Amino acid sequence: MGGLVTLVLLGRKWQSESPQVIAWFSFTATVSMPIMVATGVAQAWRMMDGLQNIFSTTYGVVLSVKVLLVLLAIAAGTRARQLFKAERVEQQDLKKIKFSKTIITESVIGVVVLAVTAILVSVPPLSVIGAAPFEATIVQANVIADIRITPARVGEVEVHVVLSPPGGALQSITTATARISLATQAIPPIPVDLRLVGKNHFQAKLLLPRAGDWLFELFVEPEAGTSLRFSTAVAIRD
Repeated sequence: MGGLVTLVLLGRKWQSESPQVIAWFSFTATVSMPIMVATGVAQAWRMMDGLQNIFSTTYGVVLSVKVLLVLLAIAAGTRARQLFKAERVEQQDLKKIKFSKTIITESVIGVVVLAVTAILVSVPPLSVIGAAPFEATIVQANVIADIRITPARVGEVEVHVVLSPPGGALQSITTATARISLATQAIPPIPVDLRLVGKNHFQAKLLLPRAGDWLFELFVEPEAGTSLRFSTAVAIRD
């Protein structure tokens, strides 16, 4: 974009004095633009977990518009390169061809691409949406358990459990264990190594190997001789 703006602002003065610079810029843009498009599409493919949802999400639609505009800019740039080379252009001939109009058209498309990009960065891709945390609040015998699993997807996750006993902050709960299991698969229950990190606040990290509906079970001892079981279904995405 910077090179295009320079060509447009300098206009015919640039064309009449430095055709070799224009040729160099044209060649560089011809090589670099396809590379940038390819790497950008590859990154989007990774962020969206594939291209199957490209027309069913806002991010995918905006991305499609951007790619289309970039292809139009490449076409305009290709046309400018053809005009520059076809006439065996000398310094005095640059004023006689439609080179400037083509460059201006490409620049306008580039400005629109920047505007679409500004919109694109504010829209979360599918992978970000899919990485939202799981949250649940469960009550047993006046004890409230706030459970949070981040992110709710296959791979390493972080578990936070915050307990609110009837006595509030004055009552400490120092013993809690948990496990998570996938009933539909031949996977044994995975123990959750909860560690006390604050007042009635437990934390753990674990690896979830598969997507599906998992059962999270929490066992708490609010006081000696008393055990409570909290359970909730957790949907884990790929």
